[in-house]
Amino acid sequence: SLTMIVAMNCITVPENQVEEFERRFLQRERLLAKAPGFLRFDLLRRGRAGDYVVLTYWRSESDFRSWVKSDLFKRAHAREAERPLGGHSELRLYEVIDSESAAGSSFAALSPDDEHALGEALAN
Repeated sequence: SLTMIVAMNCITVPENQVEEFERRFLQRERLLAKAPGFLRFDLLRRGRAGDYVVLTYWRSESDFRSWVKSDLFKRAHAREAERPLGGHSELRLYEVIDSESAAGSSFAALSPDDEHALGEALAN
């Protein structure tokens, strides 16, 4: 099946820590791609007031939960554990029930094989 999960972490960062918050993300060790079931990562910013959303896309909820329990996750969040930034975060999990993207765009969440399989299924 072509289910997909989006983990949405809404984060509010104090204004005096916005620069450090963004720097940590942009300079992080890129470990998500090594996690089984990981599809995509997006860091969203609304304006300049410290309002962020971190989106990660997963093949299944169990893949996401395995990531959160993994040594890779601990490694990815080690700096935050050592020197936490203030602020508030709220995690929400969503199941994708419909999706559309331009053919060949980097926004395509499905692999070419998945897209082919979906196309075949819809044609029949």
